[in-house]
Amino acid sequence: MAKKFEKVIKGLKIDPLIFTFKFNCDCTGECCHYGVYTDSFEAKRILRFKKKFLNILIVLNVLM
Repeated sequence: MAKKFEKVIKGLKIDPLIFTFKFNCDCTGECCHYGVYTDSFEAKRILRFKKKFLNILIVLNVLM
């Protein structure tokens, strides 16, 4: 069964969880402040590298 989206903005289907998801990063990147647009295919690709991303963020936080 397909997931039902409750929000549509300019024709884009938005998962309502994005508005309540708590981000742990506190860098100055625009993605941390404003989020990013992606589809499920790209999200799966990003999540394959989750551990690498988290390790990089940890190192950057230590250096800052």
